Amino acid sequence: MSIGELMRYTSAYHRGWDQSYADELLDTFSLDPAKKVKTLSRGMRAQVALICAVAHKPDLLFLMSLLVGWMLSLEKTFSMQ
Repeated sequence: MSIGELMRYTSAYHRGWDQSYADELLDTFSLDPAKKVKTLSRGMRAQVALICAVAHKPDLLFLMSLLVGWMLSLEKTFSMQ
Protein backbone atom coordinates (compact mmCIF):
# COMPACT_ATOMS: atom_id res chain seq x y z
CA MET A 1 0.00 0.00 0.00
CA SER A 2 1.35 3.43 -0.91
CA ILE A 3 1.21 6.51 1.31
CA GLY A 4 -1.45 8.00 -0.97
CA GLU A 5 -3.56 4.84 -0.79
CA LEU A 6 -3.27 4.85 3.00
CA MET A 7 -4.40 8.48 3.08
CA ARG A 8 -7.44 7.72 0.89
CA TYR A 9 -8.29 4.71 3.06
CA THR A 10 -7.95 6.72 6.28
CA SER A 11 -9.94 9.66 4.91
CA ALA A 12 -12.94 7.40 4.32
CA TYR A 13 -13.31 7.04 8.10
CA HIS A 14 -13.15 10.74 8.95
CA ARG A 15 -15.80 13.24 7.80
CA GLY A 16 -13.57 16.19 8.60
CA TRP A 17 -10.59 14.97 6.55
CA ASP A 18 -8.75 17.94 5.07
CA GLN A 19 -6.90 16.69 1.98
CA SER A 20 -5.20 20.02 1.35
CA TYR A 21 -3.81 19.94 4.90
CA ALA A 22 -2.67 16.32 4.43
CA ASP A 23 -0.96 17.32 1.17
CA GLU A 24 0.71 20.27 2.89
CA LEU A 25 2.07 17.95 5.59
CA LEU A 26 3.29 15.47 2.97
CA ASP A 27 5.21 18.34 1.38
CA THR A 28 6.51 19.54 4.76
CA PHE A 29 7.89 16.08 5.50
CA SER A 30 9.04 15.53 1.89
CA LEU A 31 7.01 12.34 1.60
CA ASP A 32 6.13 10.93 -1.82
CA PRO A 33 2.50 9.70 -1.91
CA ALA A 34 3.49 7.03 -4.44
CA LYS A 35 6.07 5.48 -2.11
CA LYS A 36 5.16 2.15 -0.51
CA VAL A 37 4.68 2.31 3.25
CA LYS A 38 6.62 -0.93 3.79
CA THR A 39 9.75 0.69 2.28
CA LEU A 40 9.73 3.67 4.68
CA SER A 41 12.06 4.11 7.63
CA ARG A 42 10.64 4.05 11.13
CA GLY A 43 10.74 7.84 11.33
CA MET A 44 9.01 8.25 7.99
CA ARG A 45 6.30 5.81 9.09
CA ALA A 46 5.83 7.93 12.21
CA GLN A 47 5.42 11.01 10.00
CA VAL A 48 2.76 9.22 7.93
CA ALA A 49 0.98 8.13 11.11
CA LEU A 50 1.06 11.70 12.40
CA ILE A 51 -0.47 12.99 9.16
CA CYS A 52 -3.23 10.37 9.41
CA ALA A 53 -3.83 11.42 13.02
CA VAL A 54 -4.08 15.17 12.41
CA ALA A 55 -5.44 15.57 8.86
CA HIS A 56 -9.02 15.26 10.05
CA LYS A 57 -8.39 18.05 12.60
CA PRO A 58 -9.47 16.21 15.76
CA ASP A 59 -10.64 18.18 18.80
CA LEU A 60 -8.31 16.20 21.06
CA LEU A 61 -5.24 14.16 20.17
CA PHE A 62 -3.00 12.07 22.42
CA LEU A 63 0.46 11.43 20.99
CA MET A 64 2.38 8.91 23.04
CA SER A 65 4.68 6.29 21.53
CA LEU A 66 4.11 7.66 18.04
CA LEU A 67 6.82 10.25 18.55
CA VAL A 68 9.43 8.19 20.41
CA GLY A 69 12.86 8.89 18.95
CA TRP A 70 11.46 11.51 16.63
CA MET A 71 10.93 14.58 18.80
CA LEU A 72 14.03 16.46 17.63
CA SER A 73 13.04 16.12 13.99
CA LEU A 74 9.52 17.26 14.79
CA GLU A 75 10.79 20.22 16.80
CA LYS A 76 13.09 21.34 13.99
CA THR A 77 10.34 20.97 11.38
CA PHE A 78 7.71 22.97 13.24
CA SER A 79 10.00 25.58 14.78
CA MET A 80 10.91 26.73 11.26
CA GLN A 81 7.31 27.68 10.46
